[in-house]
Amino acid sequence: MPSSPQTLLERYSKYLRHSGFRFNAVAWILLSLLVSAAAAFLVFPVDARLAVLLFVVLADLCIGFPYFQAVKRIESVEASLVDALKQMSDTLKAGSTYESSLREIVVSGHGPLQTGFAQVVRKLEEGENFETAMKSFADSVDSTLVKRTVSLVVESVRSGAGLAEVLDDIAEDLRAMQRINRERKSSTLMQSMLLVTAAAFVAPLIFGFVSTILGVLSGAAAGSVPAEVLAQSVQATALISLLIEAYLFIEILATSVMVSLMREGRPGKSIIYLPILLFIAFGVYALSKALGKALIGGIV
Repeated sequence: MPSSPQTLLERYSKYLRHSGFRFNAVAWILLSLLVSAAAAFLVFPVDARLAVLLFVVLADLCIGFPYFQAVKRIESVEASLVDALKQMSDTLKAGSTYESSLREIVVSGHGPLQTGFAQVVRKLEEGENFETAMKSFADSVDSTLVKRTVSLVVESVRSGAGLAEVLDDIAEDLRAMQRINRERKSSTLMQSMLLVTAAAFVAPLIFGFVSTILGVLSGAAAGSVPAEVLAQSVQATALISLLIEAYLFIEILATSVMVSLMREGRPGKSIIYLPILLFIAFGVYALSKALGKALIGGIV
C-alpha cells in the first residue's frame, strides 16, 4: 500500500529533526522550491532549458540534503553499534550494571551513538526504567536495525536471560551483516561504474554530436530549399534536441535509482546521486555540442 502524503511529511519531519534542521517540513520544502525557482528565473532569459535543469537540481539538493544528513547519521550509528555492543558485553561480564556499561560507551565515544546512549543514561538517572529509555533511543534513530537490536536487548532483560551473551550474539550477527553489505558494494562497483559511464558520459557525448550535426545539416540546406520546408526543418531539429534532452534526464533518473538499489539496497538514496549525475551528463552534453560545432565548423 503506497504511503500517504501525511505519512511522507511525517517521515520528512523526522529527517529534518535528525539532521539538526529546526524547520517545519512544509516550510522547508516551500523554501527550497522558492530558492530554486528564484535561481531558475535568473537563468531563464539566457536559456530556458538550463533554467528548468537548474530548478530540478537545486530543488533536489535542498530538499534532499536533510535526508542525506539523517541517513549519514543513521549509518554512523549502525556502524558503531557492533563495537558498542561488544564493549557493553565485556563490561557486563566484568560485573558492572547496565547503567555502568552504558556510561562506558558514552565515555569511549562512538559518534552519534555516543549522543544517543548519553540520553539513555540521563533518562535512567531521572528515574526511567531501562526498557523505556532504550526504546526512546531506538525511536530517535529511525533505523530498523537499531529498533530490532534494542527489541532483542529489552526482551532478554525482561526474560532474565544473560544479557552479555545476547549482546555477543547480536554483535556477531551485525558484524556478519555489515560484511555482507561491504561485499555487495564491492561486487557491484564495476556494474555501477558501467551504468554511470554509459549514462553520464557516453550517451551525452554521442547525443551532443548528433544534435550538432542535425543543426549543421539544417543550416546547410537553408539556401537550397523553400522557406516553408526550412521552417519545418528547424522545428524538427528543435523537437529532436528537446527529445534528446528529455531522454537524457529520464536516463539519468533511472540510472540514479538503479545505482542506489545496487549499492545501497534502497531507492531513496537516488536523491543523492541524481543532481550529481545530472550536472555531469548535461555538462558533457554541452561540451560535446561545443566541440562538435568547433570540429564541423573547421571542416566546413
